Amino acid sequence: MIISCLNSALKWKLLHFKELDQWTKGTVALLGDASHPTLPYQGQGAAMAVEDGAILGLLLSKLQNSGISPDPEERYAQLTDLLQLYEDLRKKRTEVNVAGAVDTRHYYHLSDGEEQVKRDQELAELPASAWQGPCNFNWGDAAYQKSLLGFDSLADAELNFDAWLRRRRTEANL
Repeated sequence: MIISCLNSALKWKLLHFKELDQWTKGTVALLGDASHPTLPYQGQGAAMAVEDGAILGLLLSKLQNSGISPDPEERYAQLTDLLQLYEDLRKKRTEVNVAGAVDTRHYYHLSDGEEQVKRDQELAELPASAWQGPCNFNWGDAAYQKSLLGFDSLADAELNFDAWLRRRRTEANL
């Protein structure tokens, strides 16, 4: 066995921390575990961090290409407003992911007893086709899976940036 090849192993606790209320301040933005730490029960922590970086990069690139103001004060205002858009776009999605990981942890680590027996029976009785519909276990719920794995974050950011830019330009012309 592979494990017999090890001389030692480290043991550490997996801890859950509350997601930050605010990810941005001025021209500083956090991403990944710095803003929304998650347990590894959905395998989405790194994916959410990569999405954060991709969205942040897309928004900053679009701002640069849209004609960012040469005036330092206006540029600062544009950037801080854009970083708030980044936070608004990402926060709800990462909150769902973090909550899902907490739920999955609970579901995986039930102590022996009534709740564990009920879970085991529910999973044993599910036909393969049931995994295509709703399920009490979010990893078995088709709609949950689609929302988690099938969401196009970049397309969503593109649409929201365009709306954000139109709103800023309208406000500037008032």
